[in-house]
Amino acid sequence: MVLSITLGCLSLLGATTTPAAADSVQALAVPSFARMVVDGVRKHVFISSKSGNEVLVTDYDGTEVGTLTGEDGAYGLALAADSSTLYVALSSAHAIAAVDTATLTETARYDTGAAAPVFLALAGGTLYFGYDSNSAGNLGSVDIGSATPTATLGLATGDWSGAPLLAASPTDQDLLIAAESGGQPPTLRAFDLSSGTPSVTVARRIKDSGVSRDLAISADGTQVVTAGEAYKTSDLTDDGQYANGPAWAVAVAPDGTIAAGLYAGYSPDVYLFHPGTGTQSPLRNYDFGVFGNPGTATAMAPAGLAWAPDGSRLFAVTVDVYGADPTLRILESADKFDTALTVNAPATAPRVQPLTLTGRVTSTRSLPADGTVSVIRRDTVHPGGRPIGTATIAAGGAYSFTDTPQAGGKVTYTVAYLGDDAHTGSRTNAVVQVSRTTPSVSVRTDHATYGWGTAAKVTAHLGATGTSRVLSVYATPAGGSRTLIKSGRVNASGNLTVDYPLKRNTTFTASFDGDDVAAPKAATSRVGTTVKLGEATTHHYRTEKLSGQTYYVFHKATNALLGTTMTAATGRKAFYQVEFYHQGAWHGTGTRYVKLSAAGKVTVTYGGDHARKVGYKLRWRSSYIMGAANSGDSLNTTSRGAWKYFTFTK
Repeated sequence: MVLSITLGCLSLLGATTTPAAADSVQALAVPSFARMVVDGVRKHVFISSKSGNEVLVTDYDGTEVGTLTGEDGAYGLALAADSSTLYVALSSAHAIAAVDTATLTETARYDTGAAAPVFLALAGGTLYFGYDSNSAGNLGSVDIGSATPTATLGLATGDWSGAPLLAASPTDQDLLIAAESGGQPPTLRAFDLSSGTPSVTVARRIKDSGVSRDLAISADGTQVVTAGEAYKTSDLTDDGQYANGPAWAVAVAPDGTIAAGLYAGYSPDVYLFHPGTGTQSPLRNYDFGVFGNPGTATAMAPAGLAWAPDGSRLFAVTVDVYGADPTLRILESADKFDTALTVNAPATAPRVQPLTLTGRVTSTRSLPADGTVSVIRRDTVHPGGRPIGTATIAAGGAYSFTDTPQAGGKVTYTVAYLGDDAHTGSRTNAVVQVSRTTPSVSVRTDHATYGWGTAAKVTAHLGATGTSRVLSVYATPAGGSRTLIKSGRVNASGNLTVDYPLKRNTTFTASFDGDDVAAPKAATSRVGTTVKLGEATTHHYRTEKLSGQTYYVFHKATNALLGTTMTAATGRKAFYQVEFYHQGAWHGTGTRYVKLSAAGKVTVTYGGDHARKVGYKLRWRSSYIMGAANSGDSLNTTSRGAWKYFTFTK
């Protein structure tokens, strides 16, 4: 099918993939983590720290908004139904603090005597607390609705190995669930609160050791969920399993979605499940990364999960392997189902020919019948992306669309499902290499060899292309780096010219970057450059003309000095030649490579028994011979000096 252009696909530019971990992460300014509750009215998160004797308050983004200090042994937290008051169990102070959530100030403190309160729950207008006392645990309460609230201890019968964890039902104010926090295997108990005095209706030992870390009751009040297993609140019989592995945290959203946090090193840390019975596949998961090193806060903290009251996000606290460095992770869109998106495209395709892409959108929850995916195409003409249409998602999540790419080269199609009220958005890319023509590119100069310091006229040529008529010309001197010397639009003949002064052999490159029709192409041309060479003959006493040539004349007792000045280069040598004239021809007497100074100078003494040379015609010259084996480098082309003529007299 051919896509129609729609304004709706413009929103794809802001689409994001489903998060693999927390949408945002904030380090918490407390030394340890104990418990967390969320205030949906003021959008605050309360985090207690026993070792810090404080309660940290952040906003929904994890930014600190206040700290409650002087809360000795702050541990369990409970929030009033109207979010007006926060209750804090002060295990070290043997008290429970009441905090005004509007002003973040402590307004009351309830003494619990010999009991050290650890866990809190609000049910039927009464504040219940699980406490430790003399190495044993029990249940207490504070009648916060009375004019003078007082604490009552010893409300539970039986043996408790530690302060019981507590969970109140969101639907039944007469139900309280308590679980041992120290015994193995632990005991789970259901209390009836209707008489004003808690009475156990059912108790059972359970296999789940994770109950010692966290406990919650489902949104409909029918299940008590530990950090791995579920039990019916009516009789505490088995009612499903929500995590495999060492579960450390559990939280239930208003719609019943269950979040289970695991102490997992190499697998996801948080799983979300539909409420129900039996082992089931998770709706989605979050992976915070592998943990193992101190200071790496990626391990799930015990009881480190809490939902926002509107279910819009899930808060997770992670710590390092020693329980330090607590970090708050805000998981956005946790109330939605993940989607996965695939796209299949040909690896290559011809330009200006239709190509078809297919794919599928999947989710653990069925997608809307009228769902669509949006498509953006990025190419050389529109590198920032251009919306090209939408495709309808068919039954089973399949979709397809056809496009005719006008530009060649790398074409990237971005396909996105933008999400809906029940699903997260997702997107994916497909890259297609669309064919292009091979353009004609060349570069030439007006000469093949140049004298030192002269300028080469460089002409670069570009044949037929598409939208671009720009060439770039680079020069790479021997032993140097490539430098851009000109870039611009070619003239009507397809040429771009530039003059470039030469001091070394140089390679010129004409480069075309490609466009919607023609592929990238480059061409090179190399030119030679002579050295700057000077020669001087000294210590002569006069000059004279012999056969029309000027000669330097030396006494036989004087050595001739043969000096060379040449363009300097590291390790460079001059090539010396000396010849004599005999029977109508010049004959060599010897050659020699002589190293130049750092300034490019050297003087050679022509010595020996000159009495035997009196009357002979001689000549010399120095040269640069390209080749590292002899002259020390290949930076310039071979350069010959002029012959200098000399002779000796009596």
